[in-house]
Amino acid sequence: MTEPSLATTWLHQQIDRLRAGDRAAQEELVQAVGGRMRRIAQRMLRDYPGVRAAADTSDVLQNTFVRLLAAPDKIRPESTRDFFQLAAFLTRQELIDLLRRCARRQTDALPPLAALPAPSSAQLDAWLHFHEAVGQLPADEREVVSLAFYHGWTQAQIAEVLGVDVRTVRRYWAAGCLRLDALEDELDELFGHA
Repeated sequence: MTEPSLATTWLHQQIDRLRAGDRAAQEELVQAVGGRMRRIAQRMLRDYPGVRAAADTSDVLQNTFVRLLAAPDKIRPESTRDFFQLAAFLTRQELIDLLRRCARRQTDALPPLAALPAPSSAQLDAWLHFHEAVGQLPADEREVVSLAFYHGWTQAQIAEVLGVDVRTVRRYWAAGCLRLDALEDELDELFGHA
């Protein structure tokens, strides 16, 4: 399921090397997860041209990597599972910060950064609420929703990395979606179903 280079032992070695100041470890880690992280950022931004006016995929990816590479000084993920949860959390935080910057720009009546249409404040609010709501889910549900939504993993892949049955993943997914359903009107507008 995961690339052999992303085994827990390899991740621990890279994180230890990062802590020791080895710049090569940083490059190896970025190369190993870069493609996956780029797909996450692309998927998150593709349907939101107004948000893309403030940042593109590369911006989100770069800022997430800055956060990720600073994290080993404070956190050492104990497993591949923990690493991907950290990556999802940091991606979510970057998107929340991006949305807040977009909202401030609208409030301050600053000109848009690009020729793309600016998102409505309702769209920004819905997007921000969604990411914050994901962060507030119970741990098991948040983990499954994050791996599916931010990383694009299948339920079988999630079950494998979590070491649980696919039925358990489906149960956590359904419960997480029900909790997020409280934002139904906002999510419909966010995802264009209104």
